[in-house]
Formats: sequence, structure tokens, C-alpha cells
Amino acid sequence: MNLDQETSALLCKIAGIFENLRYRYSVIGATAFLIHQVDLTRTTRDIDFSILLNGDWYDFEEMKRYFTLEGFHFTKIPHRMKTGDGFIIDLLPVGAGIIKDGSIFWPDGVVMNANGLQEAIENAILIDIGQCTVPVAALPVLALLKLFAFEDCRELKHIKDILRCFIFYEKERRFDLLADEIPGLTYENAGAFLLGRDLRSIISGRQLNSVKAIIFDIESKPLLGEAEIELLTFFQSGLNGPEIQSR
Repeated sequence: MNLDQETSALLCKIAGIFENLRYRYSVIGATAFLIHQVDLTRTTRDIDFSILLNGDWYDFEEMKRYFTLEGFHFTKIPHRMKTGDGFIIDLLPVGAGIIKDGSIFWPDGVVMNANGLQEAIENAILIDIGQCTVPVAALPVLALLKLFAFEDCRELKHIKDILRCFIFYEKERRFDLLADEIPGLTYENAGAFLLGRDLRSIISGRQLNSVKAIIFDIESKPLLGEAEIELLTFFQSGLNGPEIQSR
């Protein structure tokens, strides 16, 4: 496990809050990658969550007030709370009363892309982090979230995180895939292919088209090296196949 004891303890504390509130949720972001044993070559003091709310913004504010009873503090950013020792907690809600046209329209006027947040909850994996067990978004969904994050802010760190994910993804399953004799496939790029194929099975046709457009945009600009472009190419190969009807 790549988490330190302080982060694990905080995660378990938050897991207890969600359990008491009976909210479905999933850990996302850099912390989720670390729980999945993906080495991002950096540390983080941010913990991000996708949370399913059955209500509206009133219920979201009530949830935040519950967090304050457990020692967390409000910030000027509506979805962000913090601890006394500097951890940043981002709470990203989804639900019929929150999401409109694939976006979160925050009460302060900010519009946030919500693509992947629902999938993070629906495809969460329970992982033991030592002091407790928490639901963590599956790696293909984390890659999806990173792609949309890159589209929003154009920060290359999001693509670098995805590339690290390719390196660590499903090392055991790669051997069965290599037996299929896919042209150009090697052990090193098979993780990217598998992640693309697994992601394709859980996203909508509309999301698939968006992902392909983002990858095309990345490949058309001098952002990455030759080996990195190769991984993205095999990731896209995993995504390709019979057309999925949009829903």
C-alpha cells in the first residue's frame, strides 16, 4: 500500500462518516491511484470523493455540516473542506438533483464536468487499506476522469498519471492477452490495451466518442515522447471495436 498511516487514518474516518450518513461513494483522484498501487512518483495531501446524493444542494450542505461536527472546516470553495493539519478534502456530488446535462452547476455559478463521477461509484472496488475497507473507483474509471480533467484544464500531469496507470495495470492478465497474437502487442504496452478494452465496457457511446476525441487531440500535439504515444495508441486500440449505440 502506497498510503502513509496518516492518510489511511483520515480515509477511514471519512469512510465512517459516509457509513453513518448511508451515502454511496467512491475514492477518486491521486489517492485512489495510490491505493491501487500505482506509483505516481509524487505525494498528495488531497483526497477526492464522488458521492451519490438522493437529494439536492440542501442535502449537500447538510452533509458538509456533518463533516464540521467531525472536525473538518469549510473553505471558500463549495466542494472543498480541510482538516486542521492541512489535508484537502474534495466532495463531488452526483445525483438527479445535482447533475444537469452531464455537468455540476454549483450554486456559486461554477460549472464542472461530471463525466465519470457516476461511473466511479457504480464501478467501485472495495479495497482494504489496513485500518478499514473503502470503495475505490476502478482504474479504467480513474483514467476516464483524468482524460476529462485534462480536457478541462490542459495540465499535462493528468496524462502523465494515465501513462503511469498503463504501466501498472493488470500485469497478470497481460499474459493471456499476448497469446491472442495482436499485432505489435508486447507485455509493456498490453496494460494500456487492456485498460482501454475494460473502459469501453463501462462507458456510454457518447463518452467513448469524447474519449477518442481527447486522445486524438493529445496525439496531434507535441506533448509526449514516442514511447508514451505508443501506449496511448494501444489504449485507443483497446477502445476500438464495433460501434456502441449512444445512450
